[in-house]
Amino acid sequence: MPKRKAPGKTTWLGWVFLTLYAGALVYCVIALILHSVWTALGFGLFAAAIAASSVFTIMKFRRLRASRQVDDIGTFARSVPIRELDTWVIRATYEEVAVYLGTEKEPFPVRPSDRLKEDLEIDGEDLWDIVFAIVKRCGRTLDDFEKNPLYTKMKTVEDLIRVVMWQKKTEAAEPEHPCDGLPARA
Repeated sequence: MPKRKAPGKTTWLGWVFLTLYAGALVYCVIALILHSVWTALGFGLFAAAIAASSVFTIMKFRRLRASRQVDDIGTFARSVPIRELDTWVIRATYEEVAVYLGTEKEPFPVRPSDRLKEDLEIDGEDLWDIVFAIVKRCGRTLDDFEKNPLYTKMKTVEDLIRVVMWQKKTEAAEPEHPCDGLPARA
């Protein structure tokens, strides 16, 4: 299975556009604030709500990480029915979700029973990006993904594994046997 590829770094041109966008946003907010005190109060309350939500989310993930200090890919693999599932899909799912929630150097300890939306707070768009990365690494195809009967029932990380398992393998996905191409014994 190919190693997980880190996303590309932002180029200098990307930073220029980001700076221009941020500057325009700040200009618009200042113009609205100067226009009305009520607008300023609304922006302040909105910013406070976003900040409080972010703090609660960070605290939640710190508590989860602290309670799972010994969890790793081995713990994850032992928690799923390994004989029913493709080990490539198990590994790719763990790595993609763990790095999405953590970092390359410090992946988040994921469990198969973790609920994608409620526990891990992965929204639909990010989940689609994770599914795409898993499918690509495992040599599966996204053809007829909407017809996947498990797609609408995907609630946990283990469900995510099963959804990817249902997808067909590409022809290049079959690992080559180490003895292929060797002359037969006489």
